[in-house]
Amino acid sequence: MLPHKRLLTIAAFVSFAANWQFGYQITYINTASKTFNEIANYAKFKDCLNSPNHTCTTKPAPGSWSSEWSAIVSSFYPGTFLGFILVPFLVKKVGVKTSLLISTFPAIVGSIVQLLGRSAAQMGMLIFV
Repeated sequence: MLPHKRLLTIAAFVSFAANWQFGYQITYINTASKTFNEIANYAKFKDCLNSPNHTCTTKPAPGSWSSEWSAIVSSFYPGTFLGFILVPFLVKKVGVKTSLLISTFPAIVGSIVQLLGRSAAQMGMLIFV
């Protein structure tokens, strides 16, 4: 027995939208790879300058950035899984509107950290580097 045309159309649209969002997230994250690589190389160079004997190498190994970047990109997905598990409980406890407001706080904090990091980098005061 085939499902109704309306149900099939909705299922196809939702499936397409979910795959598009996944592809967008991967593409959006990977566009910053060069910038993150430059920041990481600068941090390693600064650590080398601050070391007491200056014997460390300033040039990273060729394959090291690939594994570091893979860890950065894959760190996005545990948060997605955690949100998937916690949001239904949060909605039952405080309601839809309040849970939506609560769930925006990590995004706001991340945006503030990005803004402060970029501002500090432009002023040459990267504290964490």
